[in-house]
Amino acid sequence: MTIRPSPESISLGSSARVTRSVPSTLVSHIHRQCSKSASATN
Repeated sequence: MTIRPSPESISLGSSARVTRSVPSTLVSHIHRQCSKSASATN
């Protein structure tokens, strides 16, 4: 009997990887936007 990972576990793993990598890029993007607007107002 061959044990293959179920589609659910595969999709869960990929989504977990995505959610882990997204916040850092989102935060840096927001940070850049904030610093841009801050420098514009000053």
